[in-house]
Amino acid sequence: MKQFILCIVLVFTGFCVAAQVEKNKTGIGAGLLLAIPVYNLDISSVGGGGDLLLQYGLSGKTALTADVAFIGLPGKNNYPSTAIVPIRLGVRYFPVPKIYAGAKAGLGIYTILKASASHFAYAVSGGYLLTKKIEAGLFYDGYSNKNTSFGYAGIRAGYNF
Repeated sequence: MKQFILCIVLVFTGFCVAAQVEKNKTGIGAGLLLAIPVYNLDISSVGGGGDLLLQYGLSGKTALTADVAFIGLPGKNNYPSTAIVPIRLGVRYFPVPKIYAGAKAGLGIYTILKASASHFAYAVSGGYLLTKKIEAGLFYDGYSNKNTSFGYAGIRAGYNF
């Protein structure tokens, strides 16, 4: 069901666009992330990390994205810390100048102690370009496989090179 909803979001975002990215231009950015566990991460506290984002402008309205991130979540009550590494492809669009919304999907690797598991990773986000180089946004990252699912919400401060 989650994959179906994600597909609908990805298709919808392709039709609801307005200008803010340059056609045929590739950009790279980096961000700092604050992650707040919100679903099925009861053993984890608020954490953080960073990401790298590649963006390719399809038109003045849409961009394809690829990202990789690292999120560390400290454990609560003597539970160990966890690490999450999402690797995703997505789309970003600008309904009005300087404001963007996006959706991504891909692979998420969840690690606790010496064990790790692969998950389907999906995300929705929105943000604001403070300048051409600096952006701030909110996001929700979700992960699921046949055994479990979990998610966290967060804030991203990014710099575009």
